[in-house]
Amino acid sequence: MIIGLQAFVVALLVTALLVPIVRRLAVRIGAMAHPGGRNVHRHVTPRLGGLAIVGGFVVGLTTALHFASPAIWQPLHAVPARVVGVLLGGGAICAVGAVDDMRSIGARHKLALQTIVAVIAFSCGLRIDAVHIPLVGDVDTAAMTLPLTVIWFVAIMNTVNLIDGLDGLAAGIVLLATGPSFIVASLSGDALVLIVSAATAGSALGFLGHNYHPARIFMGDSGSYFLGYVVAATALLAPRGDSAAVPLFVSITALAVPILDTACCIVRRLVQGRSVFAPDRGHIHHALLDARYTPQGAVLILYLVSGSLSLAAASLAFERPWLVLASLLGAGAAVMALAHVAGYLRAVRMLSSRRLVELPRADVFASAASPSADVSRLPVDVEVAEGAQPAQLEHGFGTVELPTGPVEVMRSP
Repeated sequence: MIIGLQAFVVALLVTALLVPIVRRLAVRIGAMAHPGGRNVHRHVTPRLGGLAIVGGFVVGLTTALHFASPAIWQPLHAVPARVVGVLLGGGAICAVGAVDDMRSIGARHKLALQTIVAVIAFSCGLRIDAVHIPLVGDVDTAAMTLPLTVIWFVAIMNTVNLIDGLDGLAAGIVLLATGPSFIVASLSGDALVLIVSAATAGSALGFLGHNYHPARIFMGDSGSYFLGYVVAATALLAPRGDSAAVPLFVSITALAVPILDTACCIVRRLVQGRSVFAPDRGHIHHALLDARYTPQGAVLILYLVSGSLSLAAASLAFERPWLVLASLLGAGAAVMALAHVAGYLRAVRMLSSRRLVELPRADVFASAASPSADVSRLPVDVEVAEGAQPAQLEHGFGTVELPTGPVEVMRSP
């Protein structure tokens, strides 16, 4: 526990001290984020904050390892390649993100580079040999180890990247998501997982002080990819044969909000016939803003739900049936509450009602997946009884007035 606190404090302080230096560097070289489009900020803001995060993480990790006692170093001798994998892969993906922050890399090229970094992690021993499921046990995945590992790393890196849409959101969610790993590693005595998760949390918190609304700097792709990579790696650091120490299921539960948000975005874009790489304004934080929450309010709501999921994730590692069941129920309730607040459930109810609207199939799914869509621009046939008053179409967070002129009358089956 003490060595974990050392890593946390050092990473926090170093990151906080590096941010102003990185900020000046970003301004000098023109690595700036401009308002407009999907961006919700109103002022030109420096990027490249990931460089400070990486610096704090590396110093925190190496300092803790340097002062570690022989009792801690001995078990680490069995997994030296994994430490190299964390540092090498993390540095490589940060470099990819930094170049993208300065020059912009095409989405397909970024995906290819992320895949290469994931293969590097795999070659260093960071791999999925089995998936641990509470109350079920370990599911052997040896036949699919490489593709599963690559998918895991690429998915989590992009998940953290896509949730980085509001001041302080990505850093805060990563901070909360590392909690279960830290707690479980403290109880199991897994020093490497303890140190890495503590350094990750410290660097995220050190950056958060400069990134919370109104942000003075953004982490950029360099930061979001790096944090996503380290979070993904942390779930795979436990020694082989000890998959229950830091179960993959725990990490998935802790990151449920950004994972579900990313999944919805991919499905929505596919159904709409657009590239999965095409950016849009349909993420969960955009939905909360469209629901008239302030940026700070939206971030706090997502913090609350993510914190609840992280607590549930930590409890899953104890393998007590009543605790697992209670945790899963609580996690499900938290996600449903978020869906209600964001308007997703209201959109689904509206779309399932035969009395309101018949939409083309693709637009139905697109609207359900993105309550912030502009319904007034969708082609609709409205069922209106003869002599009826002007109808109101409820969608997402408000109503759309429907004219009473000539319309095609639809009969409900």
